[in-house]
Amino acid sequence: MMRKKRYQRRHLIESFMKALMRIALVIVASSLGLILWTIISRGLPSLTLDMITQIPKGGYYMGKEGGILNAIIGSAYLASGGTLLAILLSLPIALYLKTYAENTMWGGYVRLSLDVLWGIPSIVYGAFGFA
Repeated sequence: MMRKKRYQRRHLIESFMKALMRIALVIVASSLGLILWTIISRGLPSLTLDMITQIPKGGYYMGKEGGILNAIIGSAYLASGGTLLAILLSLPIALYLKTYAENTMWGGYVRLSLDVLWGIPSIVYGAFGFA
């Protein structure tokens, strides 16, 4: 009898928590949907071919004429440069670790260091570099 009562109580608490999680999911998903809808509905009408293919004109202030071509090209340069640098640094390290230092103590330290670095979000690195 006592076990059945405990089981019913646990089942009731579990059902309550599942309902709370579902409510939280609906709130978070609807908030994200509202944010995306606002961005798309207000931004899409002003997105034209001229805006994408022209450079900015008239200064650095919002509302001036011109486009975002500099930002697009700058982002492509940064992404390609970062990718090239990452490949040039990481490929030899990965090959060396796999080929020569797979079961050594130094290889373990390097793997641990890389795991720690991969676990930190990139925004933390950016904030640290900015500071």
